[in-house]
Amino acid sequence: MKSLVLLGASALFLLSACGGDSESTSGPAKSTSADMEVSTYDGLPSCAEKREGKTAYVKDQEQGYVCQNGKWVEDDDAVIIYSSSSEKNPLVNTDSFTDSRDGKKYRTVTLGYQIWMAENLNYQVQGSYCYDDNPANCNEYGRLYEYDAAENACPSGWHLPSDDDFQILIAFVGGEDSAGVVLKSTNGWMHDNRDANGVDRFGFAALPAGKGYKGKYSSMLESTYYRLLNGGCLYLHSAHVDECGDNSAYSVRCLKGNVREEKASAYGTLVDERDGKTYKTVKIGSQTWMAENLNYYDGVELNREGKKRSWCYNDEPDSCAKYGRIYRWSVAIDSAGTFSEMAKGCGEGNQCKITTLPRGVCPEGWHIPVVAEWETLYSVMGESPYAMQKKGFEKWPEANDAYGFSVIPAGYKGKGFYGFGSEAVFWSVADDGCRGFWHVDADKAKFDSYSGEGDGYVRCLKDSP
Repeated sequence: MKSLVLLGASALFLLSACGGDSESTSGPAKSTSADMEVSTYDGLPSCAEKREGKTAYVKDQEQGYVCQNGKWVEDDDAVIIYSSSSEKNPLVNTDSFTDSRDGKKYRTVTLGYQIWMAENLNYQVQGSYCYDDNPANCNEYGRLYEYDAAENACPSGWHLPSDDDFQILIAFVGGEDSAGVVLKSTNGWMHDNRDANGVDRFGFAALPAGKGYKGKYSSMLESTYYRLLNGGCLYLHSAHVDECGDNSAYSVRCLKGNVREEKASAYGTLVDERDGKTYKTVKIGSQTWMAENLNYYDGVELNREGKKRSWCYNDEPDSCAKYGRIYRWSVAIDSAGTFSEMAKGCGEGNQCKITTLPRGVCPEGWHIPVVAEWETLYSVMGESPYAMQKKGFEKWPEANDAYGFSVIPAGYKGKGFYGFGSEAVFWSVADDGCRGFWHVDADKAKFDSYSGEGDGYVRCLKDSP
């Protein structure tokens, strides 16, 4: 049996009763896009003319400020707060590549499954230009490409990225709200006559290269546009995709390999030998997850106390086939020891702490995830709930399902059925060994300690070798 200690938890877990609704106060470190950070408001320097437009973050208030007309003014939109856990993300690596066509060397960066050039392409083809027709600008910012030129400009083994490719990148770095800041270079950007630099958290080093059209150029130092396959472009002052004219000239960032094939290789299937059901699986980082909710039913309707053991949402059988089954905790954790001894006896009436990675109701070789495993998954996704969420639900408008994990807002069971279309709730084991939920709603994903009410779905995680 694998101990939870293997996950790097800070304490050894002992078999004992779970007491109360403990809240975890630990979490990933935070960073901000502010020009300065101070501990208290009194630590702010004077809002002198030279600081006009500068931003600051006051830590004890968790508040952003901007210097305007001699005063520090509260502004929640001026400062973006994001996790700095990406600094330690093992899926972020830098390297270099030499284009054999002209000998130019480019920095590269690996972000999740993707390998990007960390510089704009500077390979000369017909239909490409230097900003202001000045070769020095090509050396610093790369060339600007009309669409026909961009489509085949990348070196062999690299390609012009699609909108989906960029959406995967945006999800990895934390979503649209932070992508503009974390991808932009740390110098050279101006907006409204003030510095608008990024923090370049991932080494992507986006430069304000501007754009061109029929020999006229604009927007250098203010914005950049990246060519997309099939004619669109990504506007990176924020991080949204625009329709772009084929004859306009924009920057190119090449992406290595065929990402669709590489991504497809991460997908697989799992056949549950107990009932023959087949589930999609996906490898994300070093973890392999079921990409669907578990729908195992052993035919036993009630437990010894006469309480129902599992449900289809709204008691509609078709719901189980579409969204998986909602389980009572004792069934999810397998307190009866039907499939393993890992959590035997840990049911509603005996809330003992779990000291191993419990198989629970999962197929053999898979287990109920502990919170640290959920947090690892979330970190790989750039702490973006949208990267977890399946597209197409009205109350999840930002969902992009960038990794194919495909969380469906299938609700949960309390005294009734709640939350369909807006939230998803999965059973999990807390770092202290007690039960809890991994909870995904419209704009966040987090671990919630068990409140004494509610039953959720099961998403199984494959055991490590």
